[in-house]
Amino acid sequence: MSDVKLVRTQNAEKIQELLAQWLGSEVPPPDLTRTLWTAVIIGDTPEGLITATVLTPSEFRVGWVGPALMTPSKQVAHAVRHFLPTLMKGPIIKLTAAVGSGKPAESAGMKFGFKREGINRASRYVADELIDDVYLGLTKAVA
Repeated sequence: MSDVKLVRTQNAEKIQELLAQWLGSEVPPPDLTRTLWTAVIIGDTPEGLITATVLTPSEFRVGWVGPALMTPSKQVAHAVRHFLPTLMKGPIIKLTAAVGSGKPAESAGMKFGFKREGINRASRYVADELIDDVYLGLTKAVA
């Protein structure tokens, strides 16, 4: 298997193109003002994006999209698991994610080191189905 690299990017055009490709629809331009974008590159091909959006001075909301992140290989999961703590610099002590219950993103989050913290019942419609959101969290280890 090819090497997995995680590279921060601010290329709005490329981010928008990848999101449209993976989500199968048009997407608005990405927010580059309060969101960090990191490309997951396998070999020379972008296979996923990780986002980290500022929620509070001490917390980022993390998201992931792309084929390599929905059903991550051991190599991808390992790379992401080691990358996420690098986001927790300075005052950032918590990473959170809200994902569809029982969906591939929940399983991926667990592989990335997140823990299940709660559930929001019947919180949104996806494909005409009311689904639960699961809240996942990753807290900085305090020495």
